[in-house]
Amino acid sequence: AANLFGASPDKIIGQKCHRFICPSMENCCPLCDLNMVIENSDRVILNSNAEEIPVLKTVKTVVINGEKKLLESFIEITERKKIELQLNESDIKKSALIKMLQDQDEKYRKIISNMQIGIVEVDQNYRVIYVNSQFCSMYGDDIDTIKAKLITDLFDSENAEIISTIINDTSDENINTAEISIQPAQGDRMWWLINSVAERNEDNIFLGCTFVILDISKQRQLQDTLMDAKQYAEKSAKAKELFLTNMSHEIRTPLNVIIGMIREIGKEKLSDSQKTYLKHSESSAYHLLSIINNVLDMSKIEAGEFLLD
Repeated sequence: AANLFGASPDKIIGQKCHRFICPSMENCCPLCDLNMVIENSDRVILNSNAEEIPVLKTVKTVVINGEKKLLESFIEITERKKIELQLNESDIKKSALIKMLQDQDEKYRKIISNMQIGIVEVDQNYRVIYVNSQFCSMYGDDIDTIKAKLITDLFDSENAEIISTIINDTSDENINTAEISIQPAQGDRMWWLINSVAERNEDNIFLGCTFVILDISKQRQLQDTLMDAKQYAEKSAKAKELFLTNMSHEIRTPLNVIIGMIREIGKEKLSDSQKTYLKHSESSAYHLLSIINNVLDMSKIEAGEFLLD
Protein backbone atom coordinates (compact mmCIF):
# COMPACT_ATOMS: atom_id res chain seq x y z
CA ALA A 1 0.00 0.00 0.00
CA ALA A 2 2.84 2.37 0.87
CA ASN A 3 4.37 1.78 -2.58
CA LEU A 4 1.00 2.40 -4.19
CA PHE A 5 0.54 5.67 -2.27
CA GLY A 6 4.14 6.64 -2.98
CA ALA A 7 4.85 7.47 0.65
CA SER A 8 6.42 5.80 3.68
CA PRO A 9 4.12 4.25 6.32
CA ASP A 10 4.91 7.03 8.84
CA LYS A 11 3.67 9.60 6.31
CA ILE A 12 0.44 7.67 5.83
CA ILE A 13 -0.46 6.60 9.36
CA GLY A 14 -2.56 9.23 11.08
CA GLN A 15 -3.89 10.75 7.85
CA LYS A 16 -7.58 10.80 7.02
CA CYS A 17 -8.40 8.02 4.64
CA HIS A 18 -9.77 10.48 2.08
CA ARG A 19 -6.32 11.99 1.81
CA PHE A 20 -5.37 8.96 -0.24
CA ILE A 21 -8.49 6.85 -0.72
CA CYS A 22 -11.61 7.93 -2.66
CA PRO A 23 -10.94 11.67 -2.25
CA SER A 24 -14.15 12.56 -4.05
CA MET A 25 -16.24 10.69 -1.47
CA GLU A 26 -15.20 12.77 1.58
CA ASN A 27 -18.22 13.44 3.86
CA CYS A 28 -20.10 10.86 1.82
CA CYS A 29 -18.28 7.66 2.64
CA PRO A 30 -19.83 4.64 0.94
CA LEU A 31 -19.09 2.56 4.03
CA CYS A 32 -19.70 4.80 7.01
CA ASP A 33 -22.29 7.15 5.56
CA LEU A 34 -24.05 5.08 2.89
CA ASN A 35 -23.62 1.59 4.34
CA MET A 36 -22.60 0.22 0.96
CA VAL A 37 -20.80 -3.07 0.41
CA ILE A 38 -17.46 -2.49 -1.28
CA GLU A 39 -16.10 -5.54 -3.06
CA ASN A 40 -13.95 -5.36 -6.20
CA SER A 41 -15.30 -1.87 -6.77
CA ASP A 42 -13.66 0.55 -9.19
CA ARG A 43 -12.19 3.38 -7.12
CA VAL A 44 -9.48 6.02 -7.33
CA ILE A 45 -6.68 6.67 -4.88
CA LEU A 46 -4.23 9.57 -4.75
CA ASN A 47 -0.49 9.08 -4.38
CA SER A 48 1.79 11.53 -2.66
CA ASN A 49 2.09 13.53 -5.90
CA ALA A 50 -1.73 13.93 -6.06
CA GLU A 51 -1.83 11.62 -9.11
CA GLU A 52 -4.96 9.53 -9.50
CA ILE A 53 -4.46 5.77 -9.61
CA PRO A 54 -7.39 3.50 -10.55
CA VAL A 55 -7.78 0.47 -8.26
CA LEU A 56 -10.14 -2.37 -7.45
CA LYS A 57 -11.10 -1.86 -3.82
CA THR A 58 -12.50 -4.40 -1.41
CA VAL A 59 -13.42 -3.55 2.21
CA LYS A 60 -14.08 -6.07 4.95
CA THR A 61 -15.02 -5.46 8.62
CA VAL A 62 -12.76 -7.25 11.08
CA VAL A 63 -12.59 -7.32 14.88
CA ILE A 64 -9.15 -6.75 16.42
CA ASN A 65 -8.85 -6.81 20.22
CA GLY A 66 -12.58 -6.36 20.50
CA GLU A 67 -12.64 -3.35 18.19
CA LYS A 68 -14.20 -3.25 14.72
CA LYS A 69 -11.76 -2.22 12.07
CA LEU A 70 -12.03 -1.78 8.31
CA LEU A 71 -9.62 -3.89 6.31
CA GLU A 72 -9.18 -2.41 2.83
CA SER A 73 -7.34 -4.08 -0.03
CA PHE A 74 -6.40 -2.57 -3.39
CA ILE A 75 -5.41 -3.95 -6.77
CA GLU A 76 -3.98 -1.42 -9.17
CA ILE A 77 -5.81 -1.55 -12.50
CA THR A 78 -4.03 1.22 -14.41
CA GLU A 79 -3.18 -1.05 -17.34
CA ARG A 80 -6.70 -2.43 -17.43
CA LYS A 81 -8.11 1.10 -17.53
CA LYS A 82 -5.78 1.97 -20.41
CA ILE A 83 -6.97 -1.09 -22.29
CA GLU A 84 -10.61 -0.26 -21.52
CA LEU A 85 -10.03 3.29 -22.75
CA GLN A 86 -8.49 2.00 -25.96
CA LEU A 87 -11.39 -0.41 -26.38
CA ASN A 88 -13.88 2.39 -25.80
CA GLU A 89 -12.09 4.55 -28.35
CA SER A 90 -12.05 1.59 -30.70
CA ASP A 91 -15.78 1.03 -30.11
CA ILE A 92 -16.43 4.72 -30.82
CA LYS A 93 -14.42 4.54 -34.03
CA LYS A 94 -16.14 1.28 -34.93
CA SER A 95 -19.55 2.82 -34.30
CA ALA A 96 -18.60 5.85 -36.37
CA LEU A 97 -17.37 3.58 -39.17
CA ILE A 98 -20.55 1.50 -39.06
CA LYS A 99 -22.62 4.69 -39.14
CA MET A 100 -20.61 5.97 -42.09
CA LEU A 101 -21.02 2.66 -43.95
CA GLN A 102 -24.74 2.63 -43.20
CA ASP A 103 -25.07 6.20 -44.48
CA GLN A 104 -23.12 5.33 -47.62
CA ASP A 105 -25.20 2.20 -48.13
CA GLU A 106 -28.38 4.24 -47.79
CA LYS A 107 -26.98 6.89 -50.11
CA TYR A 108 -26.06 4.39 -52.83
CA ARG A 109 -29.34 2.52 -52.45
CA LYS A 110 -31.18 5.80 -53.03
CA ILE A 111 -28.99 6.49 -56.06
CA ILE A 112 -29.61 2.99 -57.42
CA SER A 113 -33.33 3.28 -56.74
CA ASN A 114 -33.51 6.50 -58.78
CA MET A 115 -31.22 5.45 -61.63
CA GLN A 116 -32.68 4.64 -65.03
CA ILE A 117 -31.39 1.11 -64.55
CA GLY A 118 -33.38 -1.82 -63.25
CA ILE A 119 -31.72 -3.98 -60.60
CA VAL A 120 -32.91 -7.39 -59.43
CA GLU A 121 -31.23 -9.68 -56.91
CA VAL A 122 -32.09 -13.37 -56.56
CA ASP A 123 -31.06 -16.03 -54.06
CA GLN A 124 -29.74 -19.53 -54.76
CA ASN A 125 -33.31 -20.68 -55.47
CA TYR A 126 -33.79 -17.97 -58.14
CA ARG A 127 -36.29 -16.18 -55.87
CA VAL A 128 -36.31 -12.39 -56.11
CA ILE A 129 -35.03 -10.87 -52.86
CA TYR A 130 -34.47 -7.27 -53.99
CA VAL A 131 -35.79 -5.11 -56.79
CA ASN A 132 -35.45 -1.35 -57.24
CA SER A 133 -38.24 1.03 -58.20
CA GLN A 134 -36.90 1.54 -61.74
CA PHE A 135 -37.30 -2.15 -62.56
CA CYS A 136 -40.86 -2.05 -61.21
CA SER A 137 -41.55 0.88 -63.53
CA MET A 138 -39.98 -0.94 -66.48
CA TYR A 139 -41.78 -4.19 -65.75
CA GLY A 140 -45.10 -2.52 -64.96
CA ASP A 141 -45.77 -4.18 -61.59
CA ASP A 142 -45.29 -3.44 -57.88
CA ILE A 143 -42.42 -4.58 -55.66
CA ASP A 144 -44.42 -7.03 -53.55
CA THR A 145 -45.81 -8.82 -56.60
CA ILE A 146 -42.37 -9.11 -58.21
CA LYS A 147 -40.64 -10.28 -55.01
CA ALA A 148 -43.19 -13.07 -54.64
CA LYS A 149 -41.93 -14.67 -57.89
CA LEU A 150 -38.94 -16.54 -59.23
CA ILE A 151 -36.81 -14.58 -61.69
CA THR A 152 -37.78 -17.01 -64.47
CA ASP A 153 -41.49 -16.39 -63.76
CA LEU A 154 -41.07 -12.77 -64.80
CA PHE A 155 -40.41 -13.70 -68.43
CA ASP A 156 -41.95 -15.80 -71.17
CA SER A 157 -40.57 -19.28 -71.84
CA GLU A 158 -38.00 -18.19 -74.43
CA ASN A 159 -36.57 -15.40 -72.29
CA ALA A 160 -36.78 -17.54 -69.14
CA GLU A 161 -34.52 -20.06 -70.87
CA ILE A 162 -32.03 -17.28 -71.65
CA ILE A 163 -32.08 -16.16 -68.01
CA SER A 164 -31.54 -19.73 -66.80
CA THR A 165 -28.65 -20.16 -69.23
CA ILE A 166 -26.73 -17.11 -68.05
CA ILE A 167 -27.40 -18.02 -64.39
CA ASN A 168 -26.13 -21.56 -64.87
CA ASP A 169 -23.03 -20.48 -66.78
CA THR A 170 -20.16 -21.87 -64.69
CA SER A 171 -17.36 -20.34 -66.74
CA ASP A 172 -14.62 -18.35 -65.07
CA GLU A 173 -16.27 -15.12 -66.14
CA ASN A 174 -19.36 -14.75 -63.99
CA ILE A 175 -20.56 -11.67 -65.89
CA ASN A 176 -22.96 -12.48 -68.73
CA THR A 177 -24.85 -10.25 -71.11
CA ALA A 178 -27.97 -10.83 -73.17
CA GLU A 179 -30.47 -8.78 -75.15
CA ILE A 180 -34.09 -9.83 -74.88
CA SER A 181 -37.40 -8.60 -76.22
CA ILE A 182 -40.09 -8.44 -73.56
CA GLN A 183 -43.75 -7.58 -73.39
CA PRO A 184 -44.31 -5.84 -70.03
CA ALA A 185 -47.53 -6.02 -68.08
CA GLN A 186 -48.41 -2.60 -69.50
CA GLY A 187 -47.27 -0.70 -72.58
CA ASP A 188 -45.47 -1.61 -75.79
CA ARG A 189 -42.93 -4.36 -76.32
CA MET A 190 -39.47 -3.39 -75.09
CA TRP A 191 -35.85 -4.39 -75.62
CA TRP A 192 -33.73 -4.96 -72.51
CA LEU A 193 -29.98 -5.32 -72.16
CA ILE A 194 -29.35 -7.65 -69.21
CA ASN A 195 -26.02 -7.96 -67.40
CA SER A 196 -25.88 -10.65 -64.75
CA VAL A 197 -23.25 -11.11 -62.05
CA ALA A 198 -23.40 -14.52 -60.37
CA GLU A 199 -22.13 -15.11 -56.86
CA ARG A 200 -20.49 -18.48 -56.23
CA ASN A 201 -18.48 -19.96 -53.37
CA GLU A 202 -15.06 -21.56 -53.60
CA ASP A 203 -16.68 -24.82 -54.72
CA ASN A 204 -18.42 -22.96 -57.58
CA ILE A 205 -21.81 -23.48 -55.92
CA PHE A 206 -24.36 -20.88 -57.00
CA LEU A 207 -25.30 -18.54 -54.13
CA GLY A 208 -27.28 -15.88 -55.95
CA CYS A 209 -27.21 -13.43 -58.81
CA THR A 210 -27.61 -9.71 -59.47
CA PHE A 211 -29.20 -8.53 -62.71
CA VAL A 212 -28.57 -5.04 -64.06
CA ILE A 213 -31.18 -4.22 -66.70
CA LEU A 214 -31.13 -1.31 -69.14
CA ASP A 215 -34.03 -0.35 -71.40
CA ILE A 216 -32.50 -0.13 -74.88
CA SER A 217 -35.78 0.13 -76.78
CA LYS A 218 -34.92 3.58 -78.19
CA GLN A 219 -31.44 2.41 -79.20
CA ARG A 220 -32.92 -0.65 -80.93
CA GLN A 221 -35.48 1.56 -82.65
CA LEU A 222 -32.68 3.87 -83.83
CA GLN A 223 -30.64 0.84 -84.89
CA ASP A 224 -33.57 -0.50 -86.91
CA THR A 225 -34.08 2.94 -88.47
CA LEU A 226 -30.40 3.12 -89.42
CA MET A 227 -30.55 -0.39 -90.83
CA ASP A 228 -33.57 0.53 -92.96
CA ALA A 229 -31.78 3.68 -94.13
CA LYS A 230 -28.66 1.64 -94.95
CA GLN A 231 -30.67 -0.86 -96.98
CA TYR A 232 -32.48 1.96 -98.77
CA ALA A 233 -29.15 3.65 -99.57
CA GLU A 234 -27.70 0.38 -100.85
CA LYS A 235 -30.75 -0.17 -103.07
CA SER A 236 -30.50 3.41 -104.35
CA ALA A 237 -26.80 2.97 -105.09
CA LYS A 238 -27.52 -0.29 -106.91
CA ALA A 239 -30.27 1.34 -108.93
CA LYS A 240 -27.96 4.25 -109.81
CA GLU A 241 -25.22 1.85 -110.82
CA LEU A 242 -27.61 -0.14 -113.00
CA PHE A 243 -28.97 3.04 -114.56
CA LEU A 244 -25.53 4.43 -115.34
CA THR A 245 -24.36 1.10 -116.76
CA ASN A 246 -27.40 0.77 -118.99
CA MET A 247 -27.32 4.40 -120.03
CA SER A 248 -23.60 4.26 -120.83
CA HIS A 249 -24.04 1.15 -122.94
CA GLU A 250 -27.05 2.64 -124.71
CA ILE A 251 -25.12 5.81 -125.54
CA ARG A 252 -21.79 4.18 -126.39
CA THR A 253 -23.26 1.81 -128.96
CA PRO A 254 -24.66 4.50 -131.30
CA LEU A 255 -21.66 6.71 -130.56
CA ASN A 256 -19.32 4.02 -131.87
CA VAL A 257 -21.43 3.95 -135.02
CA ILE A 258 -21.11 7.74 -135.34
CA ILE A 259 -17.33 7.54 -134.89
CA GLY A 260 -17.17 4.80 -137.54
CA MET A 261 -19.21 6.88 -139.99
CA ILE A 262 -16.94 9.90 -139.40
CA ARG A 263 -13.92 7.72 -140.10
CA GLU A 264 -15.48 6.47 -143.38
CA ILE A 265 -16.45 9.99 -144.48
CA GLY A 266 -12.84 11.03 -143.86
CA LYS A 267 -11.78 8.66 -146.60
CA GLU A 268 -13.76 10.63 -149.20
CA LYS A 269 -12.50 13.61 -151.18
CA LEU A 270 -13.40 16.63 -149.06
CA SER A 271 -12.75 20.32 -149.18
CA ASP A 272 -10.54 21.90 -146.55
CA SER A 273 -13.50 23.35 -144.66
CA GLN A 274 -15.26 19.97 -144.71
CA LYS A 275 -12.13 18.29 -143.34
CA THR A 276 -12.05 20.87 -140.53
CA TYR A 277 -15.68 20.23 -139.67
CA LEU A 278 -15.14 16.48 -139.75
CA LYS A 279 -12.05 16.75 -137.54
CA HIS A 280 -13.99 18.74 -134.91
CA SER A 281 -16.84 16.22 -135.05
CA GLU A 282 -14.44 13.29 -134.58
CA SER A 283 -12.69 15.03 -131.67
CA SER A 284 -15.99 15.74 -129.92
CA ALA A 285 -17.18 12.17 -130.50
CA TYR A 286 -14.01 10.74 -128.95
CA HIS A 287 -14.29 13.19 -126.04
CA LEU A 288 -17.87 12.06 -125.40
CA LEU A 289 -16.77 8.42 -125.61
CA SER A 290 -14.08 9.11 -122.99
CA ILE A 291 -16.69 10.62 -120.65
CA ILE A 292 -18.96 7.61 -121.09
CA ASN A 293 -16.06 5.23 -120.37
CA ASN A 294 -15.25 7.19 -117.20
CA VAL A 295 -18.88 6.90 -116.05
CA LEU A 296 -18.69 3.15 -116.61
CA ASP A 297 -15.43 2.97 -114.64
CA MET A 298 -17.01 4.90 -111.73
CA SER A 299 -19.91 2.43 -111.70
CA LYS A 300 -17.44 -0.48 -111.58
CA ILE A 301 -15.49 1.18 -108.74
CA GLU A 302 -18.66 1.66 -106.67
CA ALA A 303 -19.61 -1.97 -107.35
CA GLY A 304 -16.11 -3.18 -106.44
CA GLU A 305 -15.63 -4.65 -109.91
CA PHE A 306 -12.98 -2.32 -111.28
CA LEU A 307 -9.74 -4.03 -112.28
CA LEU A 308 -6.46 -2.23 -112.90
CA ASP A 309 -4.67 -3.19 -116.11
